[in-house]
Amino acid sequence: MNQKARIILRELNKYNNPVILETGCIRHTSIEMAQLDGGSTYYIANWVKQHGGRFYSIDNKNTDKAEKLLKENDLMSDNIIFKKGSSIEVLADINMFLVNYDFVLLDSANDASLILDEYKIISRRMNKKGTIIVDDVNMSSHIKKKGHKLIPYLKEQGINFSIENEMCII
Repeated sequence: MNQKARIILRELNKYNNPVILETGCIRHTSIEMAQLDGGSTYYIANWVKQHGGRFYSIDNKNTDKAEKLLKENDLMSDNIIFKKGSSIEVLADINMFLVNYDFVLLDSANDASLILDEYKIISRRMNKKGTIIVDDVNMSSHIKKKGHKLIPYLKEQGINFSIENEMCII
C-alpha cells in the first residue's frame, strides 16, 4: 500500500458509515497495476466492505475494469455504485444529490478547470465535517495541474486546506 492510500484510509477512518464519492476510478484489472495507478477505488471498496458506508465512483471512460477487479476480489456489493459519464454531468444529476457526502476523492482528469468545477459542485453537498481530497496536486509541476486553479480559489475563499504527498486535503 502506498502513502497516498494510507492518507485516504486515515481520513476515511474518521467516519462511521460514510457516504463516499470518487471521480476517476481504477482502470486496471490487476491489483499490482491498481497499486501503481488508480488504486484508490480498490482501497476504498475494501474499506467499505470492512467498515460500512456507501461508495459512488464516477468515470468518464470505462467502469467495467474496476467492477471486474472488485468482483474478482469479493469487494462488490450493493453499497458500491459505478456511474459512467462526465463527472460534471453525473454530478449535475439530481439523483446524485439526494445525499450529502462525508468523504470525496477528486481524482479525475489532469485538468485544472475540471477539478475546480467538480469542487464547486461537490462542496455544496458535503456534510459539515466532511473531507475532500484532490489527488496529484503539485503547484510547481507543469504536468500535474489539478490544483493550479483550485488552490488559488481555496485561498481566495479563505478555505483551510493542507497538501500532503501531492494530495490536497480540504
